Amino acid sequence: MDNLSSLLEYLEQAPPPIPVTTLLTTPHGPSDNTPNDSHGDEDIHSIVPWSEFTLDRILQEHEGFLAHTFLPSNPFPTSPPPIMSAKSQFMFRISEYLAPRVRRALRTTFNRLESTNLLNRHTPVSFDMGGSAKSRIDFAYYEVKKSTANNGERLPGIVKPSWEWNSEWKTGSSDDQRKYHRCLSQLNWSMKQLRARYGVILTNEELVAVQRLDNDGNLQVSNSVAWETKATAVHPRLTVLLALWYLGMLASENQEPNKWEI
Repeated sequence: MDNLSSLLEYLEQAPPPIPVTTLLTTPHGPSDNTPNDSHGDEDIHSIVPWSEFTLDRILQEHEGFLAHTFLPSNPFPTSPPPIMSAKSQFMFRISEYLAPRVRRALRTTFNRLESTNLLNRHTPVSFDMGGSAKSRIDFAYYEVKKSTANNGERLPGIVKPSWEWNSEWKTGSSDDQRKYHRCLSQLNWSMKQLRARYGVILTNEELVAVQRLDNDGNLQVSNSVAWETKATAVHPRLTVLLALWYLGMLASENQEPNKWEI
């Protein structure tokens, strides 16, 4: 099909790498990853691997649909983005590179499910930057039929520049571990406000998905998905776009075992 891609091909693209000024790649760079009265790293009681957040699981559930649903191709621009020196610039890059593509992929998905009478256990969701004052989040998946993204949020996302959070800090120095847990506690707090089962942390280097197991700070955390990972439909890999689409599918689930709320 001319100028059309399968949904899987569309989601196997990688956004352009975002260069970061070297002054901010050291431990002395500025940070907004600071303690908050409503949550702290002590709120996280246990972290275990989310071993099912994998390419194999996504393909097991959705491979046929991903391969046989089509939408217009939308390659990423080839010109490199400006050097990033602040979180606000990264938020703009997400709005420019990721948000429109995630929205388009989800819209195509739910239109196809509705047209084939397969929407039964899903509520269509979309993706947008910002969130309600209640949730204090950077982006969210929300119910399409709600009037705004501040109403009907189902899955919260936290944005951190790579100098503020890194998944490898889980086993780093004591200071690194505190910063690692502090970000998870921020996300966990937002998930609890929304009664959301799932959440996500996105940096300019990686995506990490989180599943909340209960109200006591017990979490499952996925392996890191590198920002620059790319693949093809013939040789697929778990990319940031594919992970964001799959999180949208989880956010749309109304029934167990993957129901969006807990």
